[in-house]
Amino acid sequence: MQELCLPSGYVAPRHEPHCGVLSVAICADIPFEEAFAMIKARAGYNGNWRGRTYNGDRIGALRALGVPHKETHFAPAHALARRGWPEGWSRRCTLATFAKRFAKPGVTYMTSVRGHTFVLRNGLIADQAGVRPVTGSKLARCAVKHTVEILR
Repeated sequence: MQELCLPSGYVAPRHEPHCGVLSVAICADIPFEEAFAMIKARAGYNGNWRGRTYNGDRIGALRALGVPHKETHFAPAHALARRGWPEGWSRRCTLATFAKRFAKPGVTYMTSVRGHTFVLRNGLIADQAGVRPVTGSKLARCAVKHTVEILR
């Protein structure tokens, strides 16, 4: 994957809650319809399912597709200071801070903030609204809850 772009043939309306399915399709480099059908079948969703996913749905799909990845969860420092910093946890930061300080150049991240999931690479984010820079986006000020680094 060289450029950050939406899957070919993607024409779903922007208002549907399928950001997680779209993120899996981008990270696995598969068509949106294939990712939608696979997540629906794996999770056992019914015919009325419109695409809402949870972390387990997305991680399970990446594992089933053989996409190597590494998860990181984020939490406030005061919450983790009491219990220590377990493996795979980091101090919470905003998306702008994560993109600027911690995201590695050329590496793809499936990132979650307050009920929304998107793909981040080289300061660009991709979701139902298209591909756009992090800077100037409403998402830039949101706290990052979970990231999945795609290791390829």
